[in-house]
Amino acid sequence: MAQINEQEVLRKFLAALIGSTLSVRELQYAADQIQSSSKFSWALTKMLRNVSDEISQNYRDRPRYDEVGSDGFSGLSDLAIEIVKRRRLSKERVLNMIADAAPKGVLSRINPNDSMKAILEQFLASASQASAEKFLIKLGVTIGHDPYLTGINRK
Repeated sequence: MAQINEQEVLRKFLAALIGSTLSVRELQYAADQIQSSSKFSWALTKMLRNVSDEISQNYRDRPRYDEVGSDGFSGLSDLAIEIVKRRRLSKERVLNMIADAAPKGVLSRINPNDSMKAILEQFLASASQASAEKFLIKLGVTIGHDPYLTGINRK
């Protein structure tokens, strides 16, 4: 098993907090409580363990997005391209799926003359998490809700 880098874990934890809906005041309160209250620290630790156990149970058999690269995909756009190719979807069909999944006006920023790869990369790079998930569901991808990824994506 790979060694866990403390600084990387702290950066990711902080990124999730930044992406959350916590106010500055609430973040400052949490920092004060973590430092001074053993009850708060214990409760936070318990919640983190519960969340990690839940994630472990729910996602054990499912590849994570960052592990998809080891199977030949470098990201969600490559996964989407592979599915589009396998299902032999036309560019027009994919553009209609994007239009159904995304808010109005998204298609106006996509050049329909671009390659399928460019269209998918542009859409997924600029889409909200909800729009990207809707599109992937339309492609037949099962979307699990990972609280960590949700926090990072909200940022």
